[in-house]
Amino acid sequence: MPRWLKRLSPFGTLAIMAAALLLEGMGFPFMVVEPFFLATGLLLSAGKTSFWIAWLLAGAASFSGSVIGYFIGRRWLRLLLDRFGQRLGLTPERMGMVEGWFHRYGAGAVIIGRFAAPLRTATLYMAGATRIPFLSFALASAVAAYAWTGAYLLAFYLLGSAAVRLLHTSGLYLLAAAAILAGSALILWYRARRRHLSQPHEEPEDAEEPEDRRQDVGDLLHEGGFPHQARRRIWRWLAVLLLALALTVFYPALYTLFTSEYPVILAMLAAVLLPAAYLYWQYWQNTRIPEPLLALPSPSASTRLLLVAPHPDDEALAAGGILQQILKAGGEVRVVFLTNGDGFWRAAWALKRTWPTPDLLLHLGKLRMAESQRALRHLGLPPEAMVYLGFPDGELERLWLYGWKSTITSRHTGASRVPYDLPTRGTPYEAAALVKLLQNLLEDFQPNLILAPYALDGHPDHRATYNFLLYALATCPHLRPDIYTYVVHHGEWPSPWGLHAHLLLGPPRELHPYGPWLALNLDEAEAHRKGEAISLYATQMRVMAGWLLSFARANEIFTLPAIREEPPEGEPISLPVLPPTLKDRLDPGTALLSAFLQKKGQVWNLRLKVLRRPRMDRQFRLRLWCFTGDGNVQGHILWREGLKEGQETILGREPLTFQTALDSQVITFSWTLPKGALSLLVGVDAGKERRVEDRSGWMLLRLKD
Repeated sequence: MPRWLKRLSPFGTLAIMAAALLLEGMGFPFMVVEPFFLATGLLLSAGKTSFWIAWLLAGAASFSGSVIGYFIGRRWLRLLLDRFGQRLGLTPERMGMVEGWFHRYGAGAVIIGRFAAPLRTATLYMAGATRIPFLSFALASAVAAYAWTGAYLLAFYLLGSAAVRLLHTSGLYLLAAAAILAGSALILWYRARRRHLSQPHEEPEDAEEPEDRRQDVGDLLHEGGFPHQARRRIWRWLAVLLLALALTVFYPALYTLFTSEYPVILAMLAAVLLPAAYLYWQYWQNTRIPEPLLALPSPSASTRLLLVAPHPDDEALAAGGILQQILKAGGEVRVVFLTNGDGFWRAAWALKRTWPTPDLLLHLGKLRMAESQRALRHLGLPPEAMVYLGFPDGELERLWLYGWKSTITSRHTGASRVPYDLPTRGTPYEAAALVKLLQNLLEDFQPNLILAPYALDGHPDHRATYNFLLYALATCPHLRPDIYTYVVHHGEWPSPWGLHAHLLLGPPRELHPYGPWLALNLDEAEAHRKGEAISLYATQMRVMAGWLLSFARANEIFTLPAIREEPPEGEPISLPVLPPTLKDRLDPGTALLSAFLQKKGQVWNLRLKVLRRPRMDRQFRLRLWCFTGDGNVQGHILWREGLKEGQETILGREPLTFQTALDSQVITFSWTLPKGALSLLVGVDAGKERRVEDRSGWMLLRLKD
């Protein structure tokens, strides 16, 4: 117990305890209140104050702090999660699931979290951020506050001065207990992760989606189709609870080992301030415009733009300005949406404040389609220039990787065919079907300018959209349009959030070296109209208005895709690879540093360099498509895992002749192409089987005749 607490009067001790509980309830990071409980308990055992007065005061202070913490989370945590959530693994889809879970179990989480120190702040803030009903929160918080404070005060009151001796002699035992609990938590989490990675990523073809995705522990235990999921989720929950208990024991143990409380306080402040400083540094870096960008060629009356958008709203965010300029110049525009955005759980939850069901998600898809029509009409585009394919939101990368041999079922809507009243209605969710639709669109419209998502955009649907477009272009070799790509998702970019129509937009800091980057300047009226069009996406504005409006700037930026002509023999070509993240550096065995493609004679080589020596339990996969003059397409996956190598043929009958080699941090793939090859589409990824942990962008290489 801190020495200065012993010198306080009974009234001062109660006041300090109440203030500490108020701050702790508000979510003051790492606020340890046990010393204040101990000081009050000693007063109670000495008969210097009333137990009931101390309990009522402590409970009221804790409850008041919880209410303030709830409103802090309601007002500010959502903004922080919108900005930085993806760096913590909280994608918008996962955030929607968290919101639904808190609305079902939030009151219970508040009560349980009150007794586990690390969970207190998180549950309070998340309860506010997810906007669970205040009355149910207040009732649960009051019960938790008085139960928790009463238990602590009663324990220290009954133990009296023996509590001090017990704490001073048990510091090492408490640390040992914390270490055992933390170790057990890590083992459980590792087992859950191994079980997850050992299961196929894709469901069986005949698996049916449940009508209601809500599942509690009882449902999971009796789920016949996927019992491994039940055990994995339960292990994860147990791991989280054990880790929370470990930290609950660890904090007071530190106070028993130090003669002064100041080292502990400084360590706790550092644990808060250092991550905050890192996030601010990231924000500041993304507000800087690196250097003057190249100018995008001005549109003209001959421009025929095909804008390929994964979701409704991407077209307005990335290209709302250039659309206006092309239409103003007399050019033609066609916008194609691959999905209707029907997998965005968070937006669906915000519609009805209920757990998103397949019907609600389909309703969201219809709303987003209508919103895109209003937004594009506002930008001057006629309805006949809008094309909707209706493929599954959140599933395009799975479709690209695994949809060539089987039909994909949406994990959001349960549909395996286009369910909307569109010309594509009934089209199966198959990769070949999507490619065929894009081929027909390219042949019918004959664009001379294409805008598509960036190869390494942070959203998997955007990456897959880019890949499908490259495939479709490879099957139409007579088409040679100008192609530019746009970024939408990359961490907290663009910064600052909100409507800043006078500011210039620059590329994300990490992506700037992978240019060249080109900019199209917008006048004030164009930027203003673009912002108005973005605002017409009501379902999206409801959940992430600040981020959406940050795209309405004084310019729009684009870069070039990875499409190359065959280089001279021996000259290497680099595939786009992002620099390793902090997570990659902690687990570097699959972090890609570079990927170079090179031809020597008739043999093609791809040299893949990783951050550390490749992990022997990971696959390193080269995926390639070969397009020949007679219209045949061959698709292959060449892989190496440890000392094993193998091949999977996706399309075509004859396997490729290939070999791999491992040299320290470099894996080399060597293969020969069939005769008559006109183009090669190639990409690299690494991870467990049917799981991607790192990847390169895909490249389309046009070969010499």
